[in-house]
Amino acid sequence: MRPRLEHRDATGDEHTRSSFPEIVEALEELGFRRVGRIGAVVVPGGVEALARGYPPDQRELFTERAPIPSDVLRAPDGSAFVDVAWFWGWPSVRFRSLMTTGALVETVRRWDGMPPWPRSKHRSYRYADVEHEMTRSATSDRSILTADGSPAELWEAHRAQLAAQQKQGGAPVRHESLESALWLTRRAYEHDDAVVRRANRAVVILIFPVCFVLGAAAALVLDVLLYYFVLVPTAIGVLMLVVLPWAQVRLWYLRWIRPSFRDIAVRSETPSSL
Repeated sequence: MRPRLEHRDATGDEHTRSSFPEIVEALEELGFRRVGRIGAVVVPGGVEALARGYPPDQRELFTERAPIPSDVLRAPDGSAFVDVAWFWGWPSVRFRSLMTTGALVETVRRWDGMPPWPRSKHRSYRYADVEHEMTRSATSDRSILTADGSPAELWEAHRAQLAAQQKQGGAPVRHESLESALWLTRRAYEHDDAVVRRANRAVVILIFPVCFVLGAAAALVLDVLLYYFVLVPTAIGVLMLVVLPWAQVRLWYLRWIRPSFRDIAVRSETPSSL
């Protein structure tokens, strides 16, 4: 069973350390107000299950810092939530706004670089890049903008996104409580997970048949039907080894195969404050 995250209210935890208190303070100076903290529990196996595939030094860092809950704040006008957390040594700052149309608008601080990946994914992720990785869940009803700069600059970028969305119809709903922030975090994560599962199915549906056809064609061209059942598996294996890592990443980045965010969100009852 693949490990997954379960998000919870961590406001009352004894452990109150923030990953980046200076960013939280900068947001408060802009008029943002804290509504609580959100923690993530890895099931099954705990955080060690996610860290298992990393080299020992990275595993130790991950198990130490990843469990620290994110700080969640609401915008001065109630148009957005922002969460501040740790991500491989740099801040994760994500603004989220749910629109009355059901669309999700996000502005995320751009990663400082590519994060380390588990050993099992090294062959595929050498073809990955920061921008595509950060926007892998973007759809027609989920806008994800990556941006650089201070908390004030990120907030301005998010407000510009909201203004553009409002011209198309709809407006941000009121973002008030941690209950609402937790609901939105869970729906976004469920959508992330659905995007990954859809992309993985596309790999099976599209890549495996292509490799089989190419492998069979190679056997026929070589005119060695006597060894057909040896050459075909061999050719398929070579193609999978060479083509699959690149093709897998390319399929992950195809926007049109991703499920709609609304399709995920409508399955859960919306909190009264959203």
